[in-house]
Amino acid sequence: LPTARHESDIFVIDGPLSVTTTFTKGSKTVNETDPVCIECSADCWPECKFFWTKGGEYLANGSSSLCLNNTSRNDTGEYMCTAENERRGLTNTSSEQLIVQCKSVMHGM
Repeated sequence: LPTARHESDIFVIDGPLSVTTTFTKGSKTVNETDPVCIECSADCWPECKFFWTKGGEYLANGSSSLCLNNTSRNDTGEYMCTAENERRGLTNTSSEQLIVQCKSVMHGM
């Protein structure tokens, strides 16, 4: 006798949970002109959208990573990643503090 079989997938809309930021290139303290990248990750379904701000000022969206290729002292500050689940209208954040040090200039005597 043939048997009937029924399969279904269940998708739970959830998150963003466990939002984390980490330096993937460079570190929390860099010298002027050094590159630095900060990566943001979040447990989220469907996949989260990402937004970056520094000191409340909007920087970028769409990418989970933020890279500064030629840092200056003006880049010192707190960088915040916001992960957003558009379906649920929920957000969660994580941040990293970046310190950009002056390059010392050596003068001959």
